[in-house]
Amino acid sequence: MKLQAEKVTLTIAENRLLDEVGIEVKPGEFVGLIGPNGSGKSTLIKTIYRHLRPDAGWISLDEQDLSTLSSRQTARAMSVVQQESVDGVDFTVREIVMMGRYPYKGFLEGDTEKDRAIVADALDQVGMTRLADQPFIKCSGGEKQRVLIARSLAQQADFLILDEPTNHLDIRYQLQIMDLISGIGVTTLAALHDLNIAAAYCDRLFVIESGRMVASGTPEQVLRPGLLREVFGVEAEVERHRRTGKIHVLFLSDRLEKSLRA
Repeated sequence: MKLQAEKVTLTIAENRLLDEVGIEVKPGEFVGLIGPNGSGKSTLIKTIYRHLRPDAGWISLDEQDLSTLSSRQTARAMSVVQQESVDGVDFTVREIVMMGRYPYKGFLEGDTEKDRAIVADALDQVGMTRLADQPFIKCSGGEKQRVLIARSLAQQADFLILDEPTNHLDIRYQLQIMDLISGIGVTTLAALHDLNIAAAYCDRLFVIESGRMVASGTPEQVLRPGLLREVFGVEAEVERHRRTGKIHVLFLSDRLEKSLRA
């Protein structure tokens, strides 16, 4: 699956939230979307999966205009893990994950053995098998996030979109989830808050600020002290980790920077 977006513009209540934004995700890539809070990451993600409708521009998946696809066609091609959970519903964890199978079902068609096997495997991959029969609303924030990722895995789409997938997760589960996502072999676009996670797992990064795309490239090309200062407003040192070989960002607070100068 290949995603392309060109000159995507979105205005809500006279506020220009996206201004001629372009992004490309090539088949098999893990691409990260980074930027400060309020920069437009989630807005762009929601526009790509058609929760929001742009004023101008176009978005295509494998050269098909997404606006021409039915909801079922889109769901078979693209799965989404949103920031928002589905609180307040009386479903078990297993039932939430089973919802990922709906694009493959006919009207009033029940769950098959294949569906149940796919759901069981998805729950196992995210470490939620033991809570399969627990009400979803009783799960912690991190458990809910893992359940929603399992639902997306059960959907078996070839393109995966994630909006802050490591929110509410302990460090152990952040790494487990990112290992899982990067290892399933589907084309992935993820809005990420943690720059070091983005550097460790993403093939390429796109940087958005105030609704405009301001930089793109590999983590090595993008995560530079000058850009971090200009876009995120922080001083940082960037180095290559001696064991992983990945770029690592060390953020410097005013106090820490003063102590280093002393």
